[in-house]
Amino acid sequence: MVHADHGIGIFVGLVNRTIDGIEREYLCIEYADEAQLFVPVHQADRVTRYVGADNRTPTLSRLGGAEWRSVKGHVKEAVVEVAQDLLDLYAQRSVVEGYAFASDTAWQQELEASFPYVETEDQVRVLREVKSDMELSRPMDRLICGDVGYGKPRWRCGRRSKP
Repeated sequence: MVHADHGIGIFVGLVNRTIDGIEREYLCIEYADEAQLFVPVHQADRVTRYVGADNRTPTLSRLGGAEWRSVKGHVKEAVVEVAQDLLDLYAQRSVVEGYAFASDTAWQQELEASFPYVETEDQVRVLREVKSDMELSRPMDRLICGDVGYGKPRWRCGRRSKP
């Protein structure tokens, strides 16, 4: 688990604790050196599941240490850098002229009519939106994703690539 303020720990379980005569439920998270943190259930939004780049076990944070603050600081710097890179990229793309495709020809319409499957409402909408984008003279900025076997091979035929 990752606590926003304390870093990476291991979720031990839910425990009931009585503090000042009030019994509450807490998430118990264990950190380095067997230190434990009890997070009130109503603050569970401060805790998320750890997702790493690979399958190796992460190093546990030390409670009260400066290491986690340092890691968060480096991440914030990296996020700002990525955001700046994206802003620069989109600024560059906004002044570049792309290739504008012509409207569909009769042959294109005939090819599409021969497609042996019935498109879903969403597929028809995406087709219309992509074609509209392709007829503009700006670089296209669209990602289409979906499950295998649901109509994406159609994009390999017809006018989908620059002549």
